[in-house]
Amino acid sequence: MKFFLSLIFLSFQLCTLYVNAQFSGKITYELEYENPTSQNLESLLQDVKIDSILYYVSHKAYKSVSYADGKVHEEYVYDAALKRMLFSMGNRPYYLYLQTDLEKFTASEVLQIEPKDRIEILGNSAYKTINLYTGEISYFSDAIQIDYAEFNAHYFMQWNCILKETNGSIPLKSISQHNGVCIVKTATKIEEIPADEIDLSFNKSQEQVAAYNNLDEVIEFPELKGSGFWCYQAEVEKHSSKLIDGKDYQLTLRFVVHPDGKISHVEVEESEYDYLNEAAKRIIQNCDLGFKAGKINGNAVSSEIFYPINF
Repeated sequence: MKFFLSLIFLSFQLCTLYVNAQFSGKITYELEYENPTSQNLESLLQDVKIDSILYYVSHKAYKSVSYADGKVHEEYVYDAALKRMLFSMGNRPYYLYLQTDLEKFTASEVLQIEPKDRIEILGNSAYKTINLYTGEISYFSDAIQIDYAEFNAHYFMQWNCILKETNGSIPLKSISQHNGVCIVKTATKIEEIPADEIDLSFNKSQEQVAAYNNLDEVIEFPELKGSGFWCYQAEVEKHSSKLIDGKDYQLTLRFVVHPDGKISHVEVEESEYDYLNEAAKRIIQNCDLGFKAGKINGNAVSSEIFYPINF
């Protein structure tokens, strides 16, 4: 009898451990798009068409890698120490960061949970939620949950609230809209990996630059005057023979403004006039146009800006 009771107690313990087990590992998502218009999909998305995403997550941090046409398009990783999402994008030699613990992102309630509306994903029963801010529909499973204590101050995208409201669940499917395009992201593979074996590392020596939409005070376009104006005009005059009167020649440049006013990482983002690219870059690099860095919580930070140059 004692042996039988011991077996029952052991079985109960094992069941409890299973129910309370916290997920850590990798989830593979595939993306599908429904475009009811005749317009180009990528122009509507204002980005490339992402085919798949690898998402690594544990109770410590997370990492996401997006693929387009079999190539890495974008990566981001969570810096738990600084409470930042660090993005590797394009040819930037620096991380773009989003500070996730800014109080301006806080919310009290995010999801409308519909526990009876369920679907099955990879053998897991998942319930439906609707994001009250974005309208995004997601499906969560109680079987895929993390210990979310580390993310209690992750206010960006209201992720702290979403984790709290779903008891730490990670979405297995989401349906969102962008410019009329329906985007369906579905988990196609779930792999458990011990937390200490997941590679969530990043280059700690690489420069970090604040993303534009993270700034409390954005970089303002300065008024062109004084020596900066005449320097600008001098570059335009050098190329006057290549310009047609009355035609607007506009190029968009991307660069970083530092707290001390220094400009770095000047790149041409958009241009139809290759012969003007270097001149446009010289205007930003050599003419003191008076840019001032953006601010977060009242402090100037190295920040990225897109700026048009007109000839």
